[in-house]
Amino acid sequence: MIRTKDIPLRTKKLIIQEAAGLCGFCGEIDVATLEFHHIHGKSVPDPHSQENLIYVCKNCHGKITAGQISEADVVLQKRILIYKGNPNAKTAVGARILNFIGGVNTGTIANEVHFHGKSSKKQVPTPPGSIGADAIKRNYLKHLIDRYHEFAKAEKGESYKYVIFYQAIKRSYGAKWDMIPLHLFEDACAYIQSRIDKTVLGKNRKAHGQGNYSSFLDYYEKYVSRENS
Repeated sequence: MIRTKDIPLRTKKLIIQEAAGLCGFCGEIDVATLEFHHIHGKSVPDPHSQENLIYVCKNCHGKITAGQISEADVVLQKRILIYKGNPNAKTAVGARILNFIGGVNTGTIANEVHFHGKSSKKQVPTPPGSIGADAIKRNYLKHLIDRYHEFAKAEKGESYKYVIFYQAIKRSYGAKWDMIPLHLFEDACAYIQSRIDKTVLGKNRKAHGQGNYSSFLDYYEKYVSRENS
C-alpha cells in the first residue's frame, strides 16, 4: 500500500477535490477504502506532485497494481478527471435532479428541479437514409467520436479543441457526422477508428495488446441486446 503521509496535505485535498471525493474509476464513495495511487511510481523526480497522483479505492488500486488496469488507462482517466471531472459524480448528482422540459410538475419532489421552457433554437431533423436516422448506428459512431476525443485530449491536454475533429469528419464526408449517408457507415467507422489508433495513447494500448474501442458487434450486444432481453 502506498504511504500517504509523505504527500503534502494541500496536494491530498486537491486530488480528492479533483475526483469529487469518489474513486476516480468506479465511483466508490466509502472513504475507508479510498487512497492515493502514484501513477508513474515513486521513482520520478517529484512523485508527490498533483500530476502523478490519482484518488482510487482499494479494489481499483489492486487492479492497477496487478496490471488489470494499465498505466495508459490510468493516465487517460487522470486527464478525464482534470478536464471533465469525475463522471461518476455527475451520474450521482443527476440521479437527484428532475428536469421538466415544456411540461408541468404534477407533484414529484426532487432535491433540485430545473424547468426549461420551449427552446427558440430549431433542431434540424436528420434525413432518412442518414446515419443519424438509425439510432443504433448513430450511437455507435458517437461512441467512436467520444473515444477519439478522450485519447486526443489525453495527448494534447487543455489545448485540444473538440471542434477540430468534427470539422475533419465534415471535410472527409461533406456532411456533419450524423448527416453522413447510411451506406457510408462502415467507412466512417473505419476512418474514426484509424484516427483513434494513430493517437499516442492508441498506439501505446495496441502495443500492449489492449483494445481502443468496442467493435460495432460488441457495442450492439452490450447495449442493444441487453435492452431487448
